[in-house]
Amino acid sequence: MSFEHNQIDFVALQSRIDLLRAERLAIANELAEARRKLAQIRNALEEVVCTEGIDTGVVYLSSEGTTHFDEQCQCQVYDNEFFSPLGDALIVIHEMTKP
Repeated sequence: MSFEHNQIDFVALQSRIDLLRAERLAIANELAEARRKLAQIRNALEEVVCTEGIDTGVVYLSSEGTTHFDEQCQCQVYDNEFFSPLGDALIVIHEMTKP
């Protein structure tokens, strides 16, 4: 093997190491973002449902949607965008999970 051949291999190896370091940093950033989103989701869920103690699973918001008569439509329409306060809260949580 010639000296030049070994030098080219070193340059290629260093380039690959630099690429792997950049990939590792990108993965670490993605993991940090995923953890941040998970914390947001957890906090939002804790506002909707009891997560501890004897009342675990009790929903704080109503599951029944209230309605009012809409003169233009001549029918009952839901007061909430997603049918109930629970529906509204769940959609907010869903939106937080989108990339």
